[in-house]
Amino acid sequence: VDIAGVSGNADQNLTSNTNVGIYINRGGTIQTTSGTISIDGRSTFSGASGSTLMRGIYYDASNASTPITIATDSGDISLYGEINTVTTQSSNRGQYVGRTGSLGILSNTGHIGLTGVVNNSTSNGLYFAGIVTVGGASANPANASGNITLTTDRLARSSSATDRFASSGILTVRPHTAGSTVGVGTGTGTLSVGSGFFSTNFVN
Repeated sequence: VDIAGVSGNADQNLTSNTNVGIYINRGGTIQTTSGTISIDGRSTFSGASGSTLMRGIYYDASNASTPITIATDSGDISLYGEINTVTTQSSNRGQYVGRTGSLGILSNTGHIGLTGVVNNSTSNGLYFAGIVTVGGASANPANASGNITLTTDRLARSSSATDRFASSGILTVRPHTAGSTVGVGTGTGTLSVGSGFFSTNFVN
């Protein structure tokens, strides 16, 4: 399954999804048995308006009873979201899981890769809210054995998010830009991976 989307180059207000490369609404399901799933969303607005909403991939998980599911039994999953803007508004994000609902990105044995790219110093490449599960497609996502890779220069989550990255495989969190600094635990860096991720969000 290959899906690609590019937004228009138009200045829209914050209530619009026009500057979203790929929009996945609540209840959306993208599923295959053993094939690869590749989703590539890019928001290309090049202006500097402070009121423009930009997201490469927007998962509108606004209802827990109608989750968004991206799943394969044994295939790889590649999710790439990019925004091309000089706008430094923090709500612009490469990949954004919005609201309080549920998103599952699931593969039992395949590699799962999430990449969030921005070209300014404020916006987050990957931002998680709601209930996010990345791992196995079974009832217990930690039964997965595939590797999980998060690639971004800035990673963030809402205070109410309950995201889980669960697998017995290798978890890699790395910056997108060569030479970017990484802060782990209480350390400082452009890519900051706080202690809470290890105690709560990253599960073996």
